[in-house]
Amino acid sequence: MSKHVLNRKSRLNLKRLQEVHDKRVVAQLSENDRFALYLGIPVELML
Repeated sequence: MSKHVLNRKSRLNLKRLQEVHDKRVVAQLSENDRFALYLGIPVELML
């Protein structure tokens, strides 16, 4: 049971880290890139 809870916590932590990373990437995009993404135009991201 404790292993299941630990795995669940690990997945939640991983999800939070991914969300933080995604927000950071979005924050680094220029206004034009954000507009292109909003319109659904493929934008090549340099990470």
